Amino acid sequence: DKFNALFPDAIDLVVRSIRAGLPVSQALENIGTDIGAPVGPEFARISNQIRIGVSLDDALHAALKRIDIPEMRFLSVTLILQRETGGQLAEVLLNLSDILRQRKAMKMKIKALTSESRAASKIVASIPVLAGVGMYYMNKPHMMLLFETETGNNMLAYSIGSVLVGLMIIRKLTNVDA
Repeated sequence: DKFNALFPDAIDLVVRSIRAGLPVSQALENIGTDIGAPVGPEFARISNQIRIGVSLDDALHAALKRIDIPEMRFLSVTLILQRETGGQLAEVLLNLSDILRQRKAMKMKIKALTSESRAASKIVASIPVLAGVGMYYMNKPHMMLLFETETGNNMLAYSIGSVLVGLMIIRKLTNVDA
């Protein structure tokens, strides 16, 4: 999450560096010095590998083994393809940073929209427990029938199972991948 939070800024730094006429290796080195952890140190490592003679492709593949997220994969593929075919690298990377920011905003919006349902599920799950505790203190002999008789055990098991199934359904409905 920390990496994804700083990654769009790192890509913007690459875009500005490329537009200023710097090579990609220098742009990656700038990320290492100007962006905080965990993005900065990882790109400093990539630029150090390039500096000692490792190809950009190999350095990026090694980074992908350490950081296995789709955004990093897309950046790596973009840099490798641009190196082989040419093209408007700055524009592609600018679009990537915009997409990453939009994805982050969408995830936050989804979390806000589903917060009411998540809170309701917690309330629904706590009501039977609170009612059971209240009934236990108000009328202990009747409540003990749930624990002491076979019919009571079956009713208790059914109730717990129903609540758990309901919670799983609510969780499934509120878990949305952006």
